[in-house]
Amino acid sequence: AVAGSTVELSCSAQGDPAPRVQWHKERGDLPWGRYVVMAGGRCQSQGGADGEPVIRRHEVDREHTLRLYTVTPADAGTYVCTAQSQLGTAAAAALLHV
Repeated sequence: AVAGSTVELSCSAQGDPAPRVQWHKERGDLPWGRYVVMAGGRCQSQGGADGEPVIRRHEVDREHTLRLYTVTPADAGTYVCTAQSQLGTAAAAALLHV
C-alpha cells in the first residue's frame, strides 16, 4: 500500500450460530494516531492517558471489513481475522506492506 492511503482487508465468516469476528495485528495494536480522520461522515476518537485526544485510524464494518486510514510504514505487518463460535474457531491472515 502507498503511505497515506486507505487500506481495506475483507473477512467473511458465516455460521449458525453467527460467529463473533475480531481483527487484531500480530505483534502490535490496530493503528491509532493523534489526528482527526473522518470515517463514514463522523469522527471517531478515544481519550489518551495524557489527556490529549487519540483518534482511531481504523474501523470494522458490519461485513467485517477492516479499514485502515492514512497508513504509515509502522502499520505494516500481519493482520489476523478470527471468527469464533461455540462450534470452533477459524482464522485468516493478511500481510500489509507500506
